[in-house]
Amino acid sequence: MELFTSQSCSSCPPAEALLGRLAAKPNLIALEWHVDYWNRLDVGAAGRWKDPYSSPTHTERQIAYNRAIRGTGGVYTPQVVINGARETSGSNAQRLTDLIRRVQKDAPIAAAIATRNDKSIGFKASLPSEVHANAFLASFKRSAFTRVKGGENSGRDLPEVNVVYKIEDLGPAYASATSFTVAIPAQGENCALLIQDKASGRIVAAGYCTPYHP
Repeated sequence: MELFTSQSCSSCPPAEALLGRLAAKPNLIALEWHVDYWNRLDVGAAGRWKDPYSSPTHTERQIAYNRAIRGTGGVYTPQVVINGARETSGSNAQRLTDLIRRVQKDAPIAAAIATRNDKSIGFKASLPSEVHANAFLASFKRSAFTRVKGGENSGRDLPEVNVVYKIEDLGPAYASATSFTVAIPAQGENCALLIQDKASGRIVAAGYCTPYHP
């Protein structure tokens, strides 16, 4: 579950709160990607707000998903993408939970942790032979708190969870046995391995670096 959001979007805080509740579900990886196009919005006396977690890379990821799923480069917030294959509004709790339930049979393969020491984690995943994929590591803050001083949420205190601040391309992921070694996350942080089909963007395997504890 990937939520595309912005601290400058007035309809996004409820979606972020919902993500925080759903993140506690077992076998569900939930990530917040803060986009940068809201940073340019001038809201009268409230002015603009530059989301400190926003990134053009996150916006590009959202655009790629929309082109693959909806056939358009147009984007909106709050938007949730599930398994890289389905999308819906992030603020409609009933619709979102129903969609998560319906796509469980197409859930990604678990990327299991095979090795762990005080410096690194080794992931291993068995992929179908027809998959041509790339692996990515999304590093995120387990929790964040921001006092917003501009934009549509001016004056609000926003608590957030699983806020992605960096994504790294780990290279091709091959069929049968795929393994990747990543660094242990810093205190207060975590990361998720995402293995995505190159053609469709569908998530074919995924796993947290350390078990998620809300």
